[in-house]
Amino acid sequence: MKNKKILVTNETKVSGLVQADLDVACGKKAVKLTHERFIQLKEAAKETSEHFERVCLNLVDKDKALFVRDLRCSKGHSWRAVAQSCYDNWNGDWYPSSNQLMGMAICERAAFLLGEDCWKEPWN
Repeated sequence: MKNKKILVTNETKVSGLVQADLDVACGKKAVKLTHERFIQLKEAAKETSEHFERVCLNLVDKDKALFVRDLRCSKGHSWRAVAQSCYDNWNGDWYPSSNQLMGMAICERAAFLLGEDCWKEPWN
C-alpha cells in the first residue's frame, strides 16, 4: 500500500480516529501537534504571507492583474495553480513554485489593482 497522508486531530467528529487507529495508520510514528508548535507554525505562515504581500507590491502590475483575474475568475484556478502559472509566465523565484500563500498574495494584489475584493465573487 502507498504511503497515505492522514489528517489527525483530537476532534473525533473530524478525524474519526482513536489511538489504536493512529498506531496502525502511522506505524507508531505519529507526531502530536502541540498548541505551542501550532502557534509557531501560525506565526511562520503569517511572516511568509507578509513577505509575499510585499513582493507582490512590485511584482503585479495592471496587465498582470488582468492575467491573474482570468486565471482565478474565468478558469477557476486555485491559489496554488495561480502561483504556479504566474511562476511559469513571469519567471518567478518563490519556492515552492505553487506556494498557496503566494497565490493568495498575487490574487489579493491583482484584485486591489482592479478595484475588486479577492474575498468576494468572482474571486472567491
